Amino acid sequence: MEAQKKRSAIQPEEIIAHLQVLATFHKLKLDVQARAPHNPIGLWTAFLGYAVEKFASWISNVVDKEGSDEAELTDEEFPTLDVAMVWHAYILNPVEYHHDCQKSQKGLSRIKAFPVRRLAEVIDTLGLEPRFPVPAFGSRGVRIGPQFSIDLVAAVKRQASFIAQVAAVGWTQRP
Repeated sequence: MEAQKKRSAIQPEEIIAHLQVLATFHKLKLDVQARAPHNPIGLWTAFLGYAVEKFASWISNVVDKEGSDEAELTDEEFPTLDVAMVWHAYILNPVEYHHDCQKSQKGLSRIKAFPVRRLAEVIDTLGLEPRFPVPAFGSRGVRIGPQFSIDLVAAVKRQASFIAQVAAVGWTQRP
């Protein structure tokens, strides 16, 4: 009698895609910090603050639109690279993410799952230019505090610290 093979919940292709996404997030951080060699942490923090504003705008203008059913994101709805990085860090806090999806970010719950495979496929083409309305950098047009139950800038920084460790051991290297 032959033992029945069980399919793993996580496929190797998903792991490879996830590591590719993490490598791109790490490269983005290094690229941003290289623009301010005398204050790389300050520039990274400002960049993340604006990325969180763009994330809030993406939710308001794309994800929360009327008549949206549970589905995968279309090409037009797909976030920019910095917005995807904030979203990824947000979902790494599942209790807060679920709470916010139930209370203030209901549109996020229509997206079946974080699209890591698709993101890996298109990540080199995303860039930082939004295809949705965003406030001007440094404007106070978006109030990022009360709409999220966690500090998303701090969440991305925690994620970036982990990604740096993964990169240091070479796990994000493409075969």
